[in-house]
Amino acid sequence: MEVKIMKYKQLSFILAILLVLSALFNLYQWQKFNNLENEYTDLLQSINKISYKVSLLISFGNGTRIWFNNTRIPIGWSLFNLTYYLTEGNMQFTATQWGPFITSILSVSQYDNRYWLWYYWDPSAHEWLPGEVGAADYYLKDNDIIAWCLCEWGETP
Repeated sequence: MEVKIMKYKQLSFILAILLVLSALFNLYQWQKFNNLENEYTDLLQSINKISYKVSLLISFGNGTRIWFNNTRIPIGWSLFNLTYYLTEGNMQFTATQWGPFITSILSVSQYDNRYWLWYYWDPSAHEWLPGEVGAADYYLKDNDIIAWCLCEWGETP
C-alpha cells in the first residue's frame, strides 16, 4: 500500500513539473508571437511610406476576368509598369509618339474592333471611367482600382 502511495506522489510530482514546463513554454511562445506581431506592424508602417496598394482587373471581353487585388507597388509606378509586372512581361505593345499602345495582354491580342482599353473605378460615381492618358503616363495612386478591358470603344469592364 505504501509503495502505491509513493508511486502516486512521484507521478503527481512529475505531472506538476510537466504542467509548469508547459505553462512556461506557452508563455515563451506568446511573447514570441507578440514580438513578431509588433515587428510586422512596424514593417507594414514602413512599407506604407514607400509603396501604394492598388488593384488591377484584366477583363478579356468574354466573361473571363482576372483580379490582382491589393498589390503593393513602389510609389511612382505607371499603369504600364504595373501591367508589365503583373503579367510577368506577357504583353505586347506598339511604340507610338504618344507612348506604348498595348496590343496584347497575357497572350490575348486585340482583334477586329476590340482593343485593350484601360479604365479606372470612380468611387464617388460608382462606375468605370475611361483612362484619359496612355498607360505609361498614368501614375498610380494609393488604392487605385484599374481595369484593362478587351472591348469596343464605349464598353466598360
